[in-house]
Amino acid sequence: MKIITNETEIQNKIKKVDGAMSQEGMPLTKELRSILYNCYIGKTTFDIERQKMIDKYIYEKTINYCYKDSDVLINKLNITDERNLYEAERDLVALRVAWLNEEPIKGYFDFKHLKFIHKFLFQDIYGWAGVIRNCNIAKQDLFCLYEYIESFANDIFSRLKKEKYFIKYSYEVKLEKLALLFANINALHPFREGNGRSQREFIKELAKINGIDLNLTTVSENDMIVASHDSINGHYEKLFEIFKKNSALLTEEERIYFIKLYCIKDLCDTLIY
Repeated sequence: MKIITNETEIQNKIKKVDGAMSQEGMPLTKELRSILYNCYIGKTTFDIERQKMIDKYIYEKTINYCYKDSDVLINKLNITDERNLYEAERDLVALRVAWLNEEPIKGYFDFKHLKFIHKFLFQDIYGWAGVIRNCNIAKQDLFCLYEYIESFANDIFSRLKKEKYFIKYSYEVKLEKLALLFANINALHPFREGNGRSQREFIKELAKINGIDLNLTTVSENDMIVASHDSINGHYEKLFEIFKKNSALLTEEERIYFIKLYCIKDLCDTLIY
């Protein structure tokens, strides 16, 4: 990763990571802001800090699949205390969000691409990072039943490919298409935990290859929850409004740069030429 010397650029990057984490109720601590700052200026690296965090949070190993008499998700650090797991996840995932912003994962914008993003973000915490869930979950609304995740995902991402990743649409139509895709991936909710952070990263990158700077990190946690809840029930107005208010048009030069940054070469060639 290149060393950044511009103070404003550094603070903007930290602000975006904080926004991404705050939507999950995990705002950055002062200490974590300082760690990210030192990564950007080259005083340390994401990987070094990641290992320090793992060493800090790791607990004595357990052989059980689920922690007895607890709702705490089983994790690679073997933390059985809910608050401690919250802190470990906040710190490690925030570091990986910042890392991913600097070194994106190239892909085809398919289901596998989304899985890779999820795995990258949560691999330090959960053994099932990047793996679809095998149980049903709900948060106000029941998400896609686990036995239908693969077929629903195939419909979603096949449609995206068929529509040429929205490249040929007008700016306004692109925003609506992106919001609808966001709603469908949210309804899919393919992972046991960490769906929001993964799908926002995926949609942000897809928006950029369409020449749109979509910044959802400034949206409040409550506004996003309400809009997502409405979209599952077929009401997309609030989600459309969020996407319109938090987007800006990129130059053609910037669009091509992001295509090269986020896409596998053959897809890159298809979208540019």
